[in-house]
Formats: sequence, C-alpha cells, structure tokens
Amino acid sequence: MGFLGIIFAATAFATVGSARDGLNDACAVTFDADIGGSGVRGAFWAQQLVLLLTAILGLTHYRKTAGKDMGAGLMITQSSLAFALLHQLRARALHPPDAALGSMILDALNSALSIQMSLKEILASRWQVGGVLVSQFIGLVAIGNAMDQFTKGILVTNEDCTCFTFFWWAWLSNCSTFDPLEDATFWVYYALRCLHLVHNALFSWKYTVGFDKDEKQQILRILPDLSQWRGEHEQQKDELDQLDTFVQEMDGWQMTEADKASISRSRVAQTSVILDALQGVQDMFEQELSAVGPGNPDPGRQVWRAHAIWHVQHVLQNHLSQHVRQVQGLAPLAARQIDEHFLKLKAVETKSIRLSDNSPFPGEGEHKALIRLLLVTAKDQLQQQISPMKEICKAQDAPPRKGKKDTMTPPIWNARLATISFNFIPSSVIALTSMAAAEMTIGGVREDGLTVGQSAAIVIAFATACRALWVFGFRFRNEFKEQH
Repeated sequence: MGFLGIIFAATAFATVGSARDGLNDACAVTFDADIGGSGVRGAFWAQQLVLLLTAILGLTHYRKTAGKDMGAGLMITQSSLAFALLHQLRARALHPPDAALGSMILDALNSALSIQMSLKEILASRWQVGGVLVSQFIGLVAIGNAMDQFTKGILVTNEDCTCFTFFWWAWLSNCSTFDPLEDATFWVYYALRCLHLVHNALFSWKYTVGFDKDEKQQILRILPDLSQWRGEHEQQKDELDQLDTFVQEMDGWQMTEADKASISRSRVAQTSVILDALQGVQDMFEQELSAVGPGNPDPGRQVWRAHAIWHVQHVLQNHLSQHVRQVQGLAPLAARQIDEHFLKLKAVETKSIRLSDNSPFPGEGEHKALIRLLLVTAKDQLQQQISPMKEICKAQDAPPRKGKKDTMTPPIWNARLATISFNFIPSSVIALTSMAAAEMTIGGVREDGLTVGQSAAIVIAFATACRALWVFGFRFRNEFKEQH
C-alpha cells in the first residue's frame, strides 16, 4: 500500500512541467509567517530529515536511537499547526493562501510522523504510539476541513487576492471556473492518506505490546552478551540453568531472630556508607568480566557469574536507595569492612554458597546478617529475570508447524534491528513531496517577519536535532572504541 503512494506521487507530479505560469500574478499574496515562514519551514525540514536519517541508520544497528526524542518533538509541532488551522477555520480567519500552504506543510509533518512507527524504540513506548496516531488523526481532520472549504470557495478572501491557484497532487483553486476533476484527484490522494493512517495503526499495535513488554523486562539482557562467547542455543540454555542454580542456592537464606537482634543493637547507618560498600560488588563484576578472554578455559562460566553479581549489585543499590528508612537499623559498619565481606563472593564456588552458621563469610553476626539481608532481597528479582528468558528458550525449542508462522515466540529485543520495517520509505517520500510542493507554492511570495511561532518552531527543531545527533555521535563513538 505504501509503495502505491510512491507511484501516485511520481505520476501526479509528472504534470508539473505543464504548470500554468502567472496564475497568481494578479494576487498580492502574503503568507502568515507562523504557517509558512522561512523559519518554520526550515525547522520542519530539519526535523523530517533527521528523523529519516534515524530510520535509515536503524537498518544497520541494534541499539536504541534518539527516535523517541525526535518523534516527540515532531508530534508537538504537527499538533500545534493542526490546532492552529482548526482554530482559524472556526474563527473564519483563514485565507486561501494560508489554507493551501498550511495544509501542504501539515501533510508533510503528518506523513513524517509515520517514519518513527518503524522504529523499535518507538513501538516499545505505547504512550507515544497512541499519541502519534491521535496526532495524525487530528492532522488529517484539519487538512480535510481546510481543503474542503478551499475548493468550495468558502474561505474568506481579501480584495488583493480573490482567486488563488496552486499545485499539490493536482491543480487546486478556489476559482469557480476551475476544472473540478482536479479536485477529485486530490481527494483520491486524501483517501490514500487515510488508508495509510489505518495501516499505521494496525502495524504499530501489532508490535507495540510485545516490544513494550520486552523493554520493561529487559529480556535477554544476559544472553546477547553470553552469545558473544557461547553463541549456540544449547550453550545459552546451559548458562541459564547455571544462573538458575545460583539463584536457587538462595532458597535457604532466611533472616533469623538472631540476625534481627544483631542488626537492632545499633542505630542509624549512613546511606552513603552502605552505597559505597556496594561499589565492591561493582568492582567484582568488572574484574570477572575483564577476566573473560580467548585464553580463559571456561569463559562462559565467568560471564554468567559476572552477570549474576551485576544483577545483585543493581537490585541491592535500588533497594537501599528507595528504602533507606527501612534499613536505618543496620549496623554502622565502615565501608572498608563491608567491602571485605562482599569481595569474598569472588572466591566462593556456587555449590558452597550457604549463608548459615558455617558460612564461608567470616565475621560477627551483624556482618553476616547484613549480607544475608541484602542477598535475600535480590533473590526474587533475579528469579524474575531468569523466568522469561527460560520461557523464550522453550519457545525456540518448539519449531512452528509446517505452513504456520511462529507466533508463540515473543519478539526478542536485541534480535531485531532498531528499524524493523521499510514502511518508513513511502512515508518519507510523501512527506518530502508535500514539503517540495509547499516550497514551489511559496516561491518568491512575501511573508511576515520573524514571529513567536517561527522562533518556537526553530527552538524545538534545533533542540531535538541536536539531541539526535549527540546520541548518534556518542553511541557510535563507544561502538568504535569497543571494536578497536
């Protein structure tokens, strides 16, 4: 359906060569700068081109892009223009030249919004998917109303220009003597745009739930890193089983009355001291991961242990940050002492991790109680990370029946490129074509000076474009460093 739009664009604009010069020579046309000023148009061009660049580059990598930021800025810009046109239509203050130019630019922005619907990062954000669809619907309503009143000659005209003609997929005019067949050609295009919106809605809602769930659970956060060393599916399942065993070892870790009494013997511990102590776990994670290499006899084992340690540190840090008031009874141990006990995890084999009276962690009861409390807190969180990953492995083990598409396996976040579809291509062509038609129409026509609306559009476009380019530069620089 989208490529039908490309064909339609090529055939429609093939007639521009027979443009009727001088149609508006008798008009003293002045466009509203907030609708078609050079600043506004420049901002729109920048937003559309950067978003198109984001989609094209997304075909080459798996990482998140700045598409969400860029798309949100474009959505605000498009909605603002749509509401401005609707307000002027209701107030009967919209003149034919402004209706023509505003509709073309609004259509370009409306089509450009569809580009982001091919990005995995956008599809994972249900609120943005819904916002884009609502914005596109409002934009198409504004375009339909403006062009309907334009072609019927309902819009208010001034004495300087009572008859205005322009080309946009067809020759359109508010003159009563103009060929009505040209109007019909435009409404065919408008119907195609409405069909495009329906297609976007169906496509996005097909993927948004799966990608949203994927991003929240961060499925396969461990497996993609493991696959660099142990890429085969069976080996990945082995690593999951080992990590599951690591977590199951925590089942016997319970807080005893003696532990609670030991903790309650001392008063408030400084949160900063505890969080500094967690740096020991972070250091241990980095040491484990850095030890993995071609010369290591069993790199996979160290990788899963390093990830397990990382998860423990991550969960504990969040827990202590959010529940500092609940842990104020912890003993005020020095950061160095807590570090020593955490770092002993590095030397302990999984099968011997038992925090009982015969714990491999030496120290007083309050020391063991602290470690026990932190690790028990992490157990459920770790299990939540493992369960969905094991389900994915199960689904991958069961091949789909012959002739049936595999619909049981959820979309895997890191197994899909950042841009998951080529649907952005026809949307881009339509957007750029409508902007080109607007530039052809405005030509050398006068416009108002720089206004508040133009300034706001420039600021939004500049900020979102800089954000997108910074993200690309920063992430690709890091990727280059990793490869070299």
